[in-house]
Amino acid sequence: MANKMQIIGCYAQTEVGHGSNVRGLETTSTFDPQMDELVIHSPTLTSIKWWPGGLDKVSTHAVVYARLITEGQDHGVHVNMTGIGTLVDLLLFYTLERVLFNRMVITMAKNSQQVKSAMALWLMLEEIGYHELIRIINSYDDKTIEALFDETLQCLEFIQPNASSPTRESHDTPVFLGLFDEPMNFRFFHYNQEFMYKRYVHIMETVCDKIFGENAAIEVDESGLKPVARPLGEGSTSSSPAKVSNLNPGAEEFRPGQTPEDTRTMFLTFSKGHPLSREEIIHFFTSNWGEVVQDVVIEHVGHPGQEPQFGRIVFTSSLVIPMVLNGQSKAKFLVNRKHLWARIYVPRNRGRTRLSYNKQI
Repeated sequence: MANKMQIIGCYAQTEVGHGSNVRGLETTSTFDPQMDELVIHSPTLTSIKWWPGGLDKVSTHAVVYARLITEGQDHGVHVNMTGIGTLVDLLLFYTLERVLFNRMVITMAKNSQQVKSAMALWLMLEEIGYHELIRIINSYDDKTIEALFDETLQCLEFIQPNASSPTRESHDTPVFLGLFDEPMNFRFFHYNQEFMYKRYVHIMETVCDKIFGENAAIEVDESGLKPVARPLGEGSTSSSPAKVSNLNPGAEEFRPGQTPEDTRTMFLTFSKGHPLSREEIIHFFTSNWGEVVQDVVIEHVGHPGQEPQFGRIVFTSSLVIPMVLNGQSKAKFLVNRKHLWARIYVPRNRGRTRLSYNKQI
């Protein structure tokens, strides 16, 4: 790719307050175990990367010297290879999402904040394997989109902190009929409440709040490839004074341990009325792939006569998941004459470093 000029790099070591003094560099590369990524950030005025040739001009990637931070501990300066992202990149990446947002807010006259929340939930569902969901929804007529939108708002209620479980009358109510080839209902969202809410909030903060405005999506000025300015006060944040760095220049080298649990987890769905037990699931995966199961959690049912329909499996290594999926986005098995669907959570930016959009590096 480099030979074809698809990757153009630059060298980002020198900072405003630090020339060849590598031990004194202040830019940080903080490992986020929940997102399984490194967040590169210049926390002070003197930590701004100031002289890299080609940065924000022609470069697509940068070799960034930064202090590795994990669990609040400074491990010293490490080298990071990262793509250079901008708000324009974000807007262009989510072009279809912005089109659908405008359609629902402007043409269908839906509440913009509710639409933003619905979009965040749909993007979260794409992360756990329901691929091209936004494209499929946008292909429907307005009446169908309105019905899906109303169901989405109901689903959002069940992932909120301290949300009550679905009532006996509604817990098995199917949602998003025709979108998926496997069962989905309000219980699915309540059962995965903690994980889904965490991802929902993250997507709202890092995507939706940046690409959607109050009355329309943020647009790109293609003549200069810049985001169109928002009205004063919209999406703005108050500036804070420069911080004084207290990082440790003599820190020990970072040695990564086990991968975060999210990267080793698959979501499980059973056919209605035909659940699998924890033992059946462990036996199936162990028989096919060896001693690879760390834990299996099955939905706890709260109504008499109700049977579990969802679960999660955590493997000992993230390397097991590609073997289970065998090149597919999801896996469907027949276990003891009962259907089992398995999906993996894969955020769009997994395995990449992330740059903060509101800071220069």
